[in-house]
Amino acid sequence: MQCEALIELNKILMKEGLSLVSYSGYTLEELQTKNNPAITEFLSQIDILIDGRYQEEKKANLLWRGSSNQHVHFLTDRYSEYKTKIDAGGEIELIVGNDNITYSGMLQNEILSKLQNLMR
Repeated sequence: MQCEALIELNKILMKEGLSLVSYSGYTLEELQTKNNPAITEFLSQIDILIDGRYQEEKKANLLWRGSSNQHVHFLTDRYSEYKTKIDAGGEIELIVGNDNITYSGMLQNEILSKLQNLMR
């Protein structure tokens, strides 16, 4: 839905040598069947597409995904070493600052609360 603007941002990021990963509530097949040149260009710019709508009833701790219906598509070979790890449990990155915790991945609320209490 925002691929035209993201194409321009991606061009800037690509010039800096950065890799690009995108999440979409649409599946790759849905995006491809739209026959939209902007979507096609956007997909050609990114290394990994994680697709599918998040579904709470399918919540899972998977690498880069929140629910088991979501899929990871490697659109380039840049991260091909992760292909064998994709169905393994998700990884969580924690960054602990002086007064806050930042994280990426699926972290259970109970664990986050315990970490926050420890910081206090």
